Amino acid sequence: MACTPNVIVYPGQRPFAASTSSKTEPVTISVGDVDAIVDAFNSLFKPHGFQVHPFLVGWYNELCSPRLQLSGCPPDQFDLCIISTPEDFERNVLPHIFESLSSAPNLKAAYEQFDWPKQFSPQDPLDRSVYLRITHTARFFRQPQ
Repeated sequence: MACTPNVIVYPGQRPFAASTSSKTEPVTISVGDVDAIVDAFNSLFKPHGFQVHPFLVGWYNELCSPRLQLSGCPPDQFDLCIISTPEDFERNVLPHIFESLSSAPNLKAAYEQFDWPKQFSPQDPLDRSVYLRITHTARFFRQPQ
């Protein structure tokens, strides 16, 4: 997998909170910053049946096969893993299906009205609901403060 990092952790750089640039640049983040980031993501994802956990790319790459590694990422880069829980089905997937069906005569027609990335099947409501939840949350974090 190719990697486009948003936050890179390098020792000796200024703290995460001090970064004012909209460009990706190396920063150092503290354990408290990591906790705050994870808590912020969890506050948005948990009500919909997801959990967020931090990890370092190097640790992940050491544990998985080469074809699943995050290539092009520094080993000390901080990333987040978003995991669905059993509550995801009732809190995210079913509401997504009901909402989609309310705007079209059937699920396929509901999906055809959107411009979906080509890797998603219009007939897979699980993938679609997860994709929408993650992209919606990512937009929230991109908004200027």
